[in-house]
Amino acid sequence: MKEQPTEKSKFNSKQIFAKSFLKTDVVFVDQNIPLIEVAKIMKLRKVGDVIVTKSINQKVKPVGIITDRDLVVGVLADKKSIETMCASDLMAQPITIAYDTDGVYDMIKTMKKEGIGRLPIVDAEGTLLGIITAKKLLQLLAQEFNDLINFTRKSTSKELSVKH
Repeated sequence: MKEQPTEKSKFNSKQIFAKSFLKTDVVFVDQNIPLIEVAKIMKLRKVGDVIVTKSINQKVKPVGIITDRDLVVGVLADKKSIETMCASDLMAQPITIAYDTDGVYDMIKTMKKEGIGRLPIVDAEGTLLGIITAKKLLQLLAQEFNDLINFTRKSTSKELSVKH
């Protein structure tokens, strides 16, 4: 008899899709916002990155990303004036994205290939929906492996009790 997945499991089908566990409270800023404001927003919201966006037909589209490391390496270390720069001056672009229908393993492959730890998630029209981080993917997979370990322990116990 097939064991049903636990309620908290995301593996209720053959594939785990981005839309089932993306972080929707992603912090994003317009590409024209002053960089000093970006830094203030990151401090206030206690985040290490912001998605840089532009509005197209009233839809928020990601065009870049700025990390706390970008601010340190790209501005402070080079002694650039943060007061005269805007988000588009520093953002990493083109931005690598994933679609809400992409599977976990595709997202992992993309992160490895691009050397990134954050992946903005968009719908079919390219509208920003949220973000997935490497940390979140690791937590998800760790939970699924833990569930699998517990399942195998239970099934081994059942097998042993049947044999005796």
